[in-house]
Amino acid sequence: MRKEKGMRNYLAWLGAMRLMNHYPYTSIEKLCPAAWKKHRSADWPRARQRANEVFRSLFHFLPAGEFPIHWPTAGGRSK
Repeated sequence: MRKEKGMRNYLAWLGAMRLMNHYPYTSIEKLCPAAWKKHRSADWPRARQRANEVFRSLFHFLPAGEFPIHWPTAGGRSK
């Protein structure tokens, strides 16, 4: 996933967040090989954080403690 900003990257970051919600990060390679192959070099946790920043910018009126529905990770280590 590239560092430049744009809708395509925003969607990729949101997709990474959703995948990390459904699958443990360490198992994505086995459980969802197509996504892993496409974004193999990506920093998945950082992409998840950037997805949260996009969420915050789009819904700036929400309380600070409000997170996207797919924020918790399947591994259970999300804060």
